[in-house]
Amino acid sequence: MWLINISRNKLTLSAIFFLFLIGNACAQIPEITVIYPKPEQVVSAVDSTFILGHLPRNLPVKTKDIILYVNGLEIQPHRDGGFIAFVSITPGLFTFEINAYSKNDLKSYENGNLSTLSAIASAAVTVTIPEPLTSLPDDTLQISGDYRPQSGDLVLTGGDVLEVFFQGTPGMTGWFSIDGVVDSVPVTEVPPRQQPYWGELVFGAGAVPDSLLIKGIYSGFYVVPHDATAVGKRITYYLTPDKGKVLDSLLDTDIPVNILDVHKKLSMLDKTSLESGYRVSLNPPDYPFTIRFTDSVQIIRHGPRKGYFARFQPEGVEALAVGREGEWYRAKLSETQYAWVNINAVEKLPPGIRPPKSYLKSMRTYGFADKLLVEFPLAGKHPYRIIEDDKRTVRIQLFGVTSDTDWIRYDFSDKLVDIITWSQPEPNLYEVMIKLNRDIWGYDTYYNGNTFYFQLNKAPEETRRLKGKTIVLDPGHSQDPG
Repeated sequence: MWLINISRNKLTLSAIFFLFLIGNACAQIPEITVIYPKPEQVVSAVDSTFILGHLPRNLPVKTKDIILYVNGLEIQPHRDGGFIAFVSITPGLFTFEINAYSKNDLKSYENGNLSTLSAIASAAVTVTIPEPLTSLPDDTLQISGDYRPQSGDLVLTGGDVLEVFFQGTPGMTGWFSIDGVVDSVPVTEVPPRQQPYWGELVFGAGAVPDSLLIKGIYSGFYVVPHDATAVGKRITYYLTPDKGKVLDSLLDTDIPVNILDVHKKLSMLDKTSLESGYRVSLNPPDYPFTIRFTDSVQIIRHGPRKGYFARFQPEGVEALAVGREGEWYRAKLSETQYAWVNINAVEKLPPGIRPPKSYLKSMRTYGFADKLLVEFPLAGKHPYRIIEDDKRTVRIQLFGVTSDTDWIRYDFSDKLVDIITWSQPEPNLYEVMIKLNRDIWGYDTYYNGNTFYFQLNKAPEETRRLKGKTIVLDPGHSQDPG
């Protein structure tokens, strides 16, 4: 019985040791964090893109003794563990494979075959790479569709310009029409030309891919009349060969003409057409209307998903929506100033309600130990924009406001402000210029009721040390797709 117990104990110890070995062999190696791109993301790149991330902490090898391989490309990570690589890609599902190796282990691997080595950290991210755009063959007559299409259906009003781009067989004659509105608006094929390539601008790749040089892109435009009306119409694109060129090409040869080639070319003398993938509405009866911002801090932009026109628009600001593209309203702010706002960040107000109009009679400043307030009594919440001209000059643009200003009351006990001036550059655009005696340290903007406040923060006495300071990290973005 005693011998059996011993045997059992030996078996138990052997089993434990065996499981320990299996556990070590199957243990997952540390995972490398990839910041960009994210798994399953659609990466809009042509033939190469970047990937960035960082190594996990507490690796058994110091960062300076680590080499990364990203899809076979050798990368030296930053001393803090971060890395960035610019790698070639192919259309379809594409996987970035990242492996970290010890430099000492790399010295002994066989015949350049990394599969013989064990990585000390790794990651794999699979994304989707769209098929790159290429020129259509010139021996068939076809239109493939919109080129760089709008982000969605369009709403335009009188005086707006409808820009049209589509791709088709190169070397053709083309036009477009909108049923019941306009017919036979000519288009012209845009000569292939070198286009800006973001990868070259950011990373200095030094060459623009040939895939960016596309033939058969047709461009045209239509200025919307004030009396034109259409709701939800599609644009129809047309292409037809230049018949004279086709016949000349058949006759201008010393080689006997193949009857099949003649038939093929003559069959191209017909026209082809295709409708746009988006719809257009011109001067629809429900436009314009007033929108009210509902997000706590709203961004307005120069175009749908384009650069910032102004930031920090608070909840309750109102503007006039005069157009739309997809999920974006086009807001008219003044006589010539327009901006775009996401429809999910605003509410549409009932007909008859118009944005507020204010006639600003006076301004006042209030000095405090840590800040200075500039007060603007208004009749409603207006969109605004802050522009820093230099370190000591800032401009405040209030849209929908008209000057009726008689005076400014300064807090003469506060020496931050040198002088404040105002002007009316155009109807519904009121501009205030503030010149300071010290460099701008920071500022804030907010409404209290309908009174607008511009807050200039004052620098603390000691600005060269971190002791006693509060450091704030931006936790992220709002729902605005920025």
